[in-house]
Amino acid sequence: MTGYRVYRTTSVAANVLLGTVPAARLWFLDKTAPSGTIRYTVSAVNEQGLESRLGVSAEVNGVPGGATVRFSPQGDSWALRIADPEGPADGPRPVPTAAIYDVHGRLVARIPVHRAGGGWEAAWDGRQGGGNRLPRGIFFLRVRQGTRAEVRKILLR
Repeated sequence: MTGYRVYRTTSVAANVLLGTVPAARLWFLDKTAPSGTIRYTVSAVNEQGLESRLGVSAEVNGVPGGATVRFSPQGDSWALRIADPEGPADGPRPVPTAAIYDVHGRLVARIPVHRAGGGWEAAWDGRQGGGNRLPRGIFFLRVRQGTRAEVRKILLR
């Protein structure tokens, strides 16, 4: 394998190739992430230039500063880095929390969120809190920061 191709789908354009990254680099910074819902997908590229879509995609909300998409060679995990603008005048923003829920609304995993270069980063490896791999399907990421909460759909393939 020679690398990965990262694609972005929005309400305006489907499967736009954002770029190719070398096999050793398992992340891509989307500096031009628009506002609104974005779906990222990743393909592995072999020596002949043929692609094999990894079983990972994530739907996120575009944020100022862009989004960094991280992925695993197995295609079963993802991470998202969200830019964090300056906190409000009355103090810093609270630390966000993140959790994964199944389609029935049951909590399946709490996701650690940590500070990363002017923003926050959360990663999920497709496993339950106890370490068991979850089946393919639709899950929901809920991120809460103070009184704000957002929910995004994740497709685990």
